[in-house]
Amino acid sequence: VLSNYGLEIFLQLKKEWIKDSKELYNLLKEEEGNEFN
Repeated sequence: VLSNYGLEIFLQLKKEWIKDSKELYNLLKEEEGNEFN
């Protein structure tokens, strides 16, 4: 069982990771769009 402190860090990392993956996904999508235009 994670302590509250560990859980806070985990959720924070998860949030950051999700944000980063969305930005990465958007970059990939833009590159695809540029190839087709």
